[in-house]
Amino acid sequence: MNAVSLSNQRLSSRCAVAPLPGELARDGMLAGLLGGMAMTTIGVLLALSYGYDVWVPVKALGSLVLGPAALVQAGFVAGPVFAGLLIHLVVAALLGAIFGIVTRRFWRLPSDFGVPAVSGLVFGLLVWLVAYLTMPTLLPQLLVITAPAFIIQHVAYGTLTSLVLAKLRPQPYALTDERRAADA
Repeated sequence: MNAVSLSNQRLSSRCAVAPLPGELARDGMLAGLLGGMAMTTIGVLLALSYGYDVWVPVKALGSLVLGPAALVQAGFVAGPVFAGLLIHLVVAALLGAIFGIVTRRFWRLPSDFGVPAVSGLVFGLLVWLVAYLTMPTLLPQLLVITAPAFIIQHVAYGTLTSLVLAKLRPQPYALTDERRAADA
């Protein structure tokens, strides 16, 4: 009987360490959504500190689907702002899902010893690099955002996304090490 209970205990601990990709995607999407909201908040605060119109970045994203007319009127305009915010949060959630699956399922990164903070920082910088290289061709309107503000937003997004994922899906180093040994 001890062998059966030990076998069940190992099986349940393996399930806790290796969640299904759908569960990781769900938690990654939630973490990415929270990171995206923080990124938007930081963007508004930085725009205020620079003296810019706080709605320009989200209206510029909204102009992807609404066209250049979305940027004509200054200040808050519901359609372009909500369209841009929806695009931003959907992309943030999808990137969070990808981050969760890659870091937990494939790379098996632990959620302790500062790994979430470092991996989130690197993730945010990678997302910034891709956005910095591709966004000017898609949305030249976003060039009004200064590079330091854009970097700060993406680092905050990546770091918060990773820290929230570490709280939602804790994966201590001891369990990742045990799982690697079991897979070998």
